[in-house]
Amino acid sequence: MTKHFVYFYGSTSVIIGHNSLSDEAVRKRNQVIGYEGIDANQELIEYGEMCFNKLNDDGSRGETGTMFPKNVTIVPFRYLYNEDLIIKQLEDVLLANENYIKAESIGFPLMMLKSATNEGYDQLGRGWSFSIEQEKELKNKWCCYGHYYLNILKKALYNKGYSARGVSPLDIIGNLINEEFRKADGTRVTIHADAGLY
Repeated sequence: MTKHFVYFYGSTSVIIGHNSLSDEAVRKRNQVIGYEGIDANQELIEYGEMCFNKLNDDGSRGETGTMFPKNVTIVPFRYLYNEDLIIKQLEDVLLANENYIKAESIGFPLMMLKSATNEGYDQLGRGWSFSIEQEKELKNKWCCYGHYYLNILKKALYNKGYSARGVSPLDIIGNLINEEFRKADGTRVTIHADAGLY
């Protein structure tokens, strides 16, 4: 079975203090997150940095990038990303799989994303950024970033025409553990996106 591996790249480590905005501190915050946790692979880091900093037509930053012919796609991560942008980036993972990688399964390391962002999630709403209300709104709705991204992934799958028995894009809970999704044209893909207990 061909597997497609998703990695997240972004500013997940929390660094506060006088030098928190220095170039060195910014680089230390950016990390690649995969199934083994924080990954030190220099090729992934460099590609992740390029995806993370890509300026989009609408002025937003960050785009999904596939390292074809490798079975690897990097999704940018920011704590207060616009949800519509996250949906588009996860849709891009699905399109990259359909058009290039053609893997039978896609794995999203949501447990590791959850773990890598716990410290930052705990800081939300405490005034460490200039959008406290937005931080509080996200924190009141979601227990962690793993489950937040799991919910957004369900929306992305639905938007791209995928469905699975017993899975609704409106379901807030319910991990996708080797769940087979199908499209009307017969396209199938198994999704593994486990964010742990809610």
